Amino acid sequence: MTGNTLKYIRNAALSLLLAALPVAAEATDFTAGKVLNEMSADERAAYISGVVEGLAYARYKKDGDETGGMKCIYDWLYYEDTTPQDILSAFKRFPDHTPGAVMAAMVEKECGS
Repeated sequence: MTGNTLKYIRNAALSLLLAALPVAAEATDFTAGKVLNEMSADERAAYISGVVEGLAYARYKKDGDETGGMKCIYDWLYYEDTTPQDILSAFKRFPDHTPGAVMAAMVEKECGS
């Protein structure tokens, strides 16, 4: 990986964490249902991409800076045509769960833990 790629991933992960701060106080109220019902399509797309960035970076660190698991997560979102719709369908099935938990379960199913 190039230095620019790592910098991009680090900045994306930091942005995701900072974006979650105002929500942290109401984390139990921030659900997949709210993502579906209160975010525009553009906001949902950006949010989902941010969650994927966070999950991919966490996987990268968990795997001792090996990129295989991280690549699987990126490929799952960006190269599987049905993944965005699958995520929205899962949000509809589990509207009271946190969106990150729903997506983490989907990533674990697709890419292992």
